[in-house]
Amino acid sequence: MRIEICRNYWDLGDSTRQKCYLTSNIVENSIKRHRPRTDDPSKQKTKSKCFEYYLTDLNGIKHRVCQKFFCLTLHITFPVIKLAMKKCNEAGMFVGVDGRLGRTPPNKTSDKIIQEVKNHIQSFPKMEFHYCRHDTKKLYLSSDLNISIMYRLYCSTSPAEPVSKIVYTRVFHEFDPALSFYKPKKDQCTKCNNYNNCVASNLITDKIKTDWSEHKRREKESLDMKKEDKNIAIDNKGKHFRSVSFDLQAVLNLPHAGDSQIYYKRKLSVFNFTIYEHHSANGYCYVWDELNGGKGSTEIGTCLLQYLENLPETVEHVVTYSDTCGGQNRNKYTMTAIMYAVQTIDHLQIIDIKYMESGHSYLEADSMHACIERAKKHKTIYTTREWSLLIQMARIKPQSYIVNVNTYKDFYDFQSMASGTNWNRNIEGMSDKMKWLKIKWIRFEKSKPFMVQFKYNLSDEKFMELNVMPNTPKKTPKNTSAIVLKKILKYKDQIPVSEAKKSDLLSLLKSGVIPKEYDSFYNSIPTTKNKKNTIPWSETDSDEETT
Repeated sequence: MRIEICRNYWDLGDSTRQKCYLTSNIVENSIKRHRPRTDDPSKQKTKSKCFEYYLTDLNGIKHRVCQKFFCLTLHITFPVIKLAMKKCNEAGMFVGVDGRLGRTPPNKTSDKIIQEVKNHIQSFPKMEFHYCRHDTKKLYLSSDLNISIMYRLYCSTSPAEPVSKIVYTRVFHEFDPALSFYKPKKDQCTKCNNYNNCVASNLITDKIKTDWSEHKRREKESLDMKKEDKNIAIDNKGKHFRSVSFDLQAVLNLPHAGDSQIYYKRKLSVFNFTIYEHHSANGYCYVWDELNGGKGSTEIGTCLLQYLENLPETVEHVVTYSDTCGGQNRNKYTMTAIMYAVQTIDHLQIIDIKYMESGHSYLEADSMHACIERAKKHKTIYTTREWSLLIQMARIKPQSYIVNVNTYKDFYDFQSMASGTNWNRNIEGMSDKMKWLKIKWIRFEKSKPFMVQFKYNLSDEKFMELNVMPNTPKKTPKNTSAIVLKKILKYKDQIPVSEAKKSDLLSLLKSGVIPKEYDSFYNSIPTTKNKKNTIPWSETDSDEETT
C-alpha cells in the first residue's frame, strides 16, 4: 500500500500539486508542552508549532503516522515538508510558487559563449554523403577529426574561458543538419553483432541462428580456401600460379601536416590501391589523386589490369581475394576489366576472383595499410608524388613497396566497354538470373571467351555460366576468340574541384602552412562552379552484402 501511495504522489508530476498533497495530509498545531533537553538556557531550543502527519489508505481512511514513516513512504526529506508548510495559508492550502521556474540557473553557459562554440564547429569544412544525400541531410567532417581533437583546437583558440568538453559535445550534437565524422569502412560484422544482441536479449530465433551458422561456415570456408591457394603459390614460387589479395586504402589527404589550420580547410583526396602477393610478400601500390580519377570500379579495374599486364610470362593462373564491396570489386565493370585481361594477355589462361565473407575480410593487403598509417605519423606531405615516396619507403623488409602513380591518362572506361557486351544476367540453361550480391567465386578462362563462370558458394561443385557476348548488329561469329574488346580512356582531362576547395588550399599556401615551392602544384588545380564538396566516392565503399 505504501508503494502505491508513493507512486500516486510522484505521478502528480507537478511541484505545486505535490505541495498541495503534503499540506492536505499534514496538520499544524501549537506546542502543548516543552521538554528541555539541557539545563543550559542558552542551548535550549523552543518550537512554536508542531506537525501531525497522516496517510490515506486505498479505502480512503486516514491513518496518523510519524514523520520518518511519512517521509520514507513518499520518498522525500523533511526540508520539502518545511517549505510546503511555510507557504501554507490559514485554510491549510499551499499558495506558494516554485521559485525555480523561470529563473536562470547560476551555472548556465551564456548565449554569447554558446555562439562562439557554434562558430568554431562551423569553421570546419563539411561534406555531403555521396549516395545518401536524398535520404539524409547529415553532413560529414573529415575522418582525421573527432570530438577530442576539435575540443583541443577550440581550447587553444578560444579568446575567453573555454567551456567544458561536455558542453562542447552537447552543442556539437544539437546541430541541424546533424554532423558526423566520415568513416570509410565498417570494422565490425553486422550479422555477428545482430546475432550477439539477440542472444543477449533472449530474442534468438531458429532463423537467426541458422543464418548465423551459415555465415560462420562461409567465413571458415573462405579462410581455408585462401590458405590453401596461398600454400600452392608458395610451393610453386609464383612461377605458374599466383595468389594475391587486394583492397583500397582509406582516403589520404593533401596537405598532410601537423599545423592546426589544416583541420579548418578542405583538402585534396589521394587514393592508394594495394595488391599483396602471397608467395613473395611483395606489395604493389597504385596511387592517384582526385584530380586524376575517382575511386570506383573503373579505377579499380584499371589498377588490376596494370598488375596483370606486368606479370611474368610464365604465370598462367591467377587467384585474387578481396572484400565484398559491390561498388569496387563485385560488379560487371571490374569483371569486364578481368575478362579483357584474359583475352589480351597471351600467357594468362585462368583468372579466379574470390570474395571473403562480408564482415570477415581478413586480407594481407590490410597489413600494407597499417604499415603506411604508421609511416605517415609526424610527416609533412604536400603533393601526390610525396605520398608515393612515403608509401614506397613505408616498408624495408623483405623489400620496399612497388609504387605506380596514375594520372587521368591511365584510366580506362570499362563502363563503356561493358555496355558493348550483353550483361543480361540470364544464366545459361536456367531460368534464374545471376545475383551479384551472392557471388563468391568468378572465373574467366581464355578457352571460354565472354563466358562468366560463377558460384554462390566456394564449395559448390560446378560453375554456373553467363554468356556476355558483345552486342553486334550482325550474326554472332562462330569463332568468339576473334572478338576482342577495345580500350577506351575514361578521362580526357583532369577532374576539376570546387572553387571553395581550391580557395582553402590557396589560403594555406598564402599563410605559409604550405611552403612556397609548392605554388605551381596548387595554383594549377582546375576548378568548376557546379561541383559540391562531397565525400570523394565514385562508388560505394561499404563491405556489406546488402550494398
